[in-house]
Amino acid sequence: MFRKTKVRPGDGGNFEELMWYFSESEKPVFFDVGANIGQSALEYKNKFPNSKVYCFEPFPSTFETLKINLKHLDEIQFHPFGFGKNEGIIRAPEINNSSMNTLVNRNWKNDQNQHVDVTIQTIDRFLLGTKINKVDYLKIDTEGYELDVLSGAKDALSNGIFSFIEVEVGMNKTNSFHVPFEDIKKELERFDYFIFKIQEQMHEWPTKRRMLRRCNLVFIHASIADIR
Repeated sequence: MFRKTKVRPGDGGNFEELMWYFSESEKPVFFDVGANIGQSALEYKNKFPNSKVYCFEPFPSTFETLKINLKHLDEIQFHPFGFGKNEGIIRAPEINNSSMNTLVNRNWKNDQNQHVDVTIQTIDRFLLGTKINKVDYLKIDTEGYELDVLSGAKDALSNGIFSFIEVEVGMNKTNSFHVPFEDIKKELERFDYFIFKIQEQMHEWPTKRRMLRRCNLVFIHASIADIR
């Protein structure tokens, strides 16, 4: 049973376009960076029951909810840390189970929420330690910390370890909360990743303005895109 905030298949995005890439006999590997309470991980297991999912959630209370929500699933691992460009400890405010928790310093001194110590590793060091040499799908949803996560994965990106990468991005200059899509696109194209799909388009709900606020961009590596 799920607790507090429930999630259901369909909340984590649409993966119908990936059905052609993952056969029923394969066991795709998913990295869910910023797993929150398990929305995306549940979607992966629903769409691809044979998959292996690695969930990374650095905020302690949210991490405990994540484990409870998904404890019934097989082939899933839970890791109580986040990824960044350097290893270390960051003290950050946490709203229990909130998808808005972030490691980006936004005037935290005036934040009234509980502050917690968050452990940060790098993707490159994690992959080296676990000897994982192929990840089919990397999702990064870290509320503005996405470039830092990618900065700690330079070796993996250079080697094309990730087949697909999904990143949450900002879509207009008035949105200072998310990383601009131009910056993410420029960074990933350096490593031969190209836009595969645009999904989860969200308009400016804070201001009610009729323009796109954010979306999730899915990138595909050139080695499987038949462009070479």
